[in-house]
Amino acid sequence: MATLPSNQIYTPSFTGFATSPHFTMACLTTPSPRPNGVYLELMENVANNVSDQNNSSGMYLEKPYEKFVSVYVADLSDAVKDVDLFEFFQGAGTSIVTVKVCRDANMGNSLGYGYANFLYHEDATLAIEKLNNTILCGRQIRLMLSTRKSEELGNGNVHVKNLSLSADDTRLYEIFEKIGSILRVKVKRNDDGSSRGYGFVQFTTKELADAAITSIDGTIVDGKELIVSHYVKKSERKVNDPDCFNNVYVKNIDEEFDETLIRLKFSKFGHITSIKIEKDENGNPRGFCFVCFENPDDAKMAVQVMNGLNLGNKILYVGRAMKKAERVQFLQAQREKMAKERQIETLGPNLFVKNLSEKVDDAILHEYFKQCGLITSAKVMRNDSGDSKGFGFVCYSSPEEAQKAIATLNHQLFYGKPLYVGST
Repeated sequence: MATLPSNQIYTPSFTGFATSPHFTMACLTTPSPRPNGVYLELMENVANNVSDQNNSSGMYLEKPYEKFVSVYVADLSDAVKDVDLFEFFQGAGTSIVTVKVCRDANMGNSLGYGYANFLYHEDATLAIEKLNNTILCGRQIRLMLSTRKSEELGNGNVHVKNLSLSADDTRLYEIFEKIGSILRVKVKRNDDGSSRGYGFVQFTTKELADAAITSIDGTIVDGKELIVSHYVKKSERKVNDPDCFNNVYVKNIDEEFDETLIRLKFSKFGHITSIKIEKDENGNPRGFCFVCFENPDDAKMAVQVMNGLNLGNKILYVGRAMKKAERVQFLQAQREKMAKERQIETLGPNLFVKNLSEKVDDAILHEYFKQCGLITSAKVMRNDSGDSKGFGFVCYSSPEEAQKAIATLNHQLFYGKPLYVGST
């Protein structure tokens, strides 16, 4: 079967495809258990829109979603085409009407999600119940009723932390399904498919989200104490305060230290919500871990007390856990600081001074540079005729004084010219 253009929608037993930047509408010719009047009404709506548009090149729906109940299909494999998605729903015995795999407008690549349209709400609900978290083209997919207006969702999204690393979307759904109607669940994963230990559950109402937090936050599930809270958009989150943090980075730990021993050493500072020991691809400890405290003051105390302590055969480094971008910036600043310290250590007391005015002699040079320390010599270099060459040398009694002169006088205007001051 030929690949369809990205703006077309697949329906079998239909004489053509209606192209549109939105969903297009096509009606199945296969028998339906629904009254024929529904299909007549649907086709009448199409006819009216065709008449309104007065477009002979194809059928366009002015309100393409008016007659459909849409199901959002997430986590689609790149290999899934419209025909695959249609046959997937049809093969499960659902009353599917149209499908659409969303694609990049320029490249035609799959965006990893799509939509399936039904005539009735109960058909869409049945499809979700039967097919949610099942496998399509080698990948587990997620289904949820599509809500066109974000405000209809309210604040029903909750953030779930400290999940067991073995928990998948299905397990997350099972944990929360007793609370009430769930639109979707999602366990966040790394690029290699491994769990990141947290996820999200989207309820239909804020009241259900509140109930989930009250009922499940703090409970032990699969050996882990869950942390459940309202999801806060990144744009609404407060900027990180360096002095207010919960997560602590612990480096240089012995390989034999497991979660139990680490918890024993750090729990004296306060309640710990999670501990994550980082491991390599072979499952061996990488020598560092993260300890998350419930109270920021407890985390701060742990850093103050444990940093630099000898634990086992190694000296611990304990500090505030930073995000990758923040840590890159921190390490860069550390490297620059160390480079500057090494420069001071290797810097001699002698300085090279360039771009001197022809009016500057040894005495003037000495007088100007003595503001930074004790000068042992100051010399303006001259040619055979006695004219200034525009540069000279200043020697201090210590490298620290020479460094001060570089930091203070370099690029300063001296007799109308910017100085260059550097080490020899």
